[in-house]
Amino acid sequence: NQQTEEISVIELLDESGNQIESGVGRIVETSLNNFSMPFIRYDTGDIAEVENKSCRCGNGIRVLKGIVGREGDYLIIGNRKVSGAMFLNQVLKKMENIIEMQVHQTNDSKIVIRVVPSESFSSTTEEKLRNRITERLGSQIELTFEIVKEIEKSPSGKKRYVVSELKTRDKY
Repeated sequence: NQQTEEISVIELLDESGNQIESGVGRIVETSLNNFSMPFIRYDTGDIAEVENKSCRCGNGIRVLKGIVGREGDYLIIGNRKVSGAMFLNQVLKKMENIIEMQVHQTNDSKIVIRVVPSESFSSTTEEKLRNRITERLGSQIELTFEIVKEIEKSPSGKKRYVVSELKTRDKY
């Protein structure tokens, strides 16, 4: 994906707030065409990967490899950062009896799993889910399961399937 450097300045910042030319960092944008309400170094909350090469069309614009997640969509396990989307995909793969699930990390060692169960959900399903999560995150994490009717929407009206109360800015 091309960046739109003609109408905005897009910076990728590392965990120390320094601009990076390639790799993974948080997106900060300055709009160059919104004169009534300019965004100056607006932190989008998105984490992206950029390549240190120009687009093949020859215009010299850097290539944004893709959005890898949002700040707060990562789980911090020890000194590892785990992508919430990838984690959910791996855990829920071929998992039956679950309609929706939310992973909520409250601190370094505790995760609350909110499950919207299907009618056939059972203690066996919960145990299988617990084993899959422990296999990926380790046994040092305290897991608590909550059965809920629905995953609550955030104030923006979206459902967040990964919520971390830990600051990820210092961890990527």
